[in-house]
Amino acid sequence: MTFSFSAGLEFARFCVQEPRQAARKVIAADLPMPVRWMGLVLAAIVSAITVHLYLGLFPADAAGDAAFPGITPFTTVLLDLVFNLAAAVLLFAVGRWRGGQGSFADSLILIVVLQLILILPQLLQLVAIVLVPPLASIIGLASVALYFWLISHFGAELHGFGSALRVFFGVIATMVAVVFLLAFLMLPFVGAGV
Repeated sequence: MTFSFSAGLEFARFCVQEPRQAARKVIAADLPMPVRWMGLVLAAIVSAITVHLYLGLFPADAAGDAAFPGITPFTTVLLDLVFNLAAAVLLFAVGRWRGGQGSFADSLILIVVLQLILILPQLLQLVAIVLVPPLASIIGLASVALYFWLISHFGAELHGFGSALRVFFGVIATMVAVVFLLAFLMLPFVGAGV
C-alpha cells in the first residue's frame, strides 16, 4: 500500500463528501493499536506546527504572549494530545452509554483522521492571513462546521446510530456538560486568586 499527498487529499475529499463510508473504511482497515497512537501524536505535532506558524506571523505582543505566557511547541503538542484523547474517550463512552456499539480503538483512529483532515483548512487559513486576511475568518468558521460535520457522521457510523443529527446534538450537549464541569472544578482556584 502506497501513500502520496494527492492520495491523502483525495481521501480527505472522500471523508467530507461521504463521511460514513469513509469511517467504515477506516474502521475496516483494523490498524494496530500502536499505529493509532502514533497517528494521534503525528496529528498533534503537525497541528502544533501550524499553530506556531500562525503565531509567527504576528509580533510577540499581537500574538497574545501576555495571555499565553511561555507557550511552546511542546506545550501545544501536549494540549492537542490531551484534547484529542479526551474527544476519543468521550466519543466512545457517551456513544456506548447511549446504546452504541463502537470500541475505543475505533473512536481513537476516527478522531485521528478527523484531526488530520482539519489540518488542511488550518494551512489554508495561514495562506489566507497573508494574502487575503478577511478570508481567514471565513475559513475558520468553515473549519468549525467541518469538525461538527465529521464528528457527527463518524460518531454515528462508529456506534451504528441511524441519525448523524442526533449525534451532533449529543456532541453539543457533551461539550456544554464538559465546559460546566471544568468551570465548576476551576471555581475554587479562581476564587483563591481574587
